[in-house]
Amino acid sequence: MLQKGMVPLFEVVTVTLNPAIDQTLTVDSFTLQGTHRIDHKQTDPGGKGINVSRALAQLGIPSMAMGFIGEDNEALFTSRMEQQGIATDWIRCPGETRQNIKVWDPSANAITELNDAGFTVPPSALRSLWKKLQNLPSQVQWVALSGSIPPGVQETIYRDMIHLLKKQGKQVLLDTSGRALMEGITACPFLIKPNEEEMQQLNPGNETLSEQIEALHQKGISHIFLSLGAKGAIGSSPQEHWMATPPPIASKSTVGAGDAMVAAILQSLIKGRPLPKTLSWGVASGTAAASQSGTDFGTLEEIRTLEKQVQLEAL
Repeated sequence: MLQKGMVPLFEVVTVTLNPAIDQTLTVDSFTLQGTHRIDHKQTDPGGKGINVSRALAQLGIPSMAMGFIGEDNEALFTSRMEQQGIATDWIRCPGETRQNIKVWDPSANAITELNDAGFTVPPSALRSLWKKLQNLPSQVQWVALSGSIPPGVQETIYRDMIHLLKKQGKQVLLDTSGRALMEGITACPFLIKPNEEEMQQLNPGNETLSEQIEALHQKGISHIFLSLGAKGAIGSSPQEHWMATPPPIASKSTVGAGDAMVAAILQSLIKGRPLPKTLSWGVASGTAAASQSGTDFGTLEEIRTLEKQVQLEAL
């Protein structure tokens, strides 16, 4: 936990409003209404922002994980984050943090996800969150807002958080979906990472991806990293646009792959790398994570090896 008076060593804060305990079950030839034997079971602290902090730690970038947490099963989160050297600043809420079940079928190369809604966040916890955000240390340069909105929280919260953080001079990365994303982009975060479905929701119609991306730049969003799944990703700024295609891999679990990509993008931007390098590094990191079980992330060596095989193309 972050101790009072402690000088933080991190430049990045991740915010997870709706954390989860991710239980990944490996079940070969999984079918509905069938009886199966579990080949492997893995339990990880989850939620998109928490995953980003865990992936950043793997990349050697310290961060602080902030967000709501259920009092009844906090221990898994705190102990696992401490093991990885990640500072935490939880806002405790009554009840249990939700548990999500992921069923991975290696024979079909497919994953089935059963996600709980999460506990209801009380007004007192929301007030604590705003107070913490208003008093972030000056050393914090980046804030990553990631994941879904829990019960009890308005879907405009990311929009309001972005306005607050920008007034403090923070760079904000937003990775969410649905109305929370649509509301959030009205506050013009520095960076967003939608997938194709989310991009279509932001720009309904028959526009090309390039036209959809350009429309978001026109709204004031500086960097857009559009995830295309196994096909790779597009990285775009107002000045340049790139496509990165990863090498084919034997995927084990896509859970957390997008968060690994976000972490690598943050690391690269912190180090001042150019857009194409940032994109290829992010795609390599996401690809490495997809080759792991559960929500494990690739090592630096694995990411470097994959990055050499990523194909970059200027658009």
